[in-house]
Amino acid sequence: QSTFSEEQSIISYLLSTSSMSSTARQHGLGQEAAESLKKRTTRSLRYAPTYHLSFSLFTDGATPNTWDINAAINEYMKPMLDVLGPIHNFTIDTQVQLYATPGVQSQILNKEHLASFINAAEWPLSPSIGGAPTVNFIIFVGNQTIGSDSAQVENSQSWMIPQWGSVYLLPLAPTEQHVSANALKQPLLMFGGHLLTLLGTPQSGS
Repeated sequence: QSTFSEEQSIISYLLSTSSMSSTARQHGLGQEAAESLKKRTTRSLRYAPTYHLSFSLFTDGATPNTWDINAAINEYMKPMLDVLGPIHNFTIDTQVQLYATPGVQSQILNKEHLASFINAAEWPLSPSIGGAPTVNFIIFVGNQTIGSDSAQVENSQSWMIPQWGSVYLLPLAPTEQHVSANALKQPLLMFGGHLLTLLGTPQSGS
């Protein structure tokens, strides 16, 4: 009975926010649990049988201009995608964009900067393809970092954008021409965790 307790809590919360809520509220969740589930559901994408994953490398200069993204995906994300295979199909594309100017030029990003960092007007980001929602994973090579007062980030290099994707700031030497699979390990592992959150995957099995 305890195995699916988290799933049952999610269902109870969704029912309590629907038009059929009167009965559900009588079986109501605690305030803390409801707030936690509200936060999760507002972050998550709507369920779809197929999701399109778009991996983009943006740099503010001419380098790096190549990356071992396919090898990194196979090593650091494919095992998780295989586990999710019975529930979702995933399509993948990758791109490299040079001389990409972010929406915010400040070297230290605060909470307000994070919302406008994505330069949607100039960056060629994938729209949803054929009805399949797109999840964008952006690695930006530059010298910017996130200020420690930004509560919505997990570290000084990455943040998740609810119902959209996530961004990872990757510091590299200016002379670096290529991004190796090893250099992509931490960004891809972070993207994997963010993907689970965006899909609304239960955080525990108990």
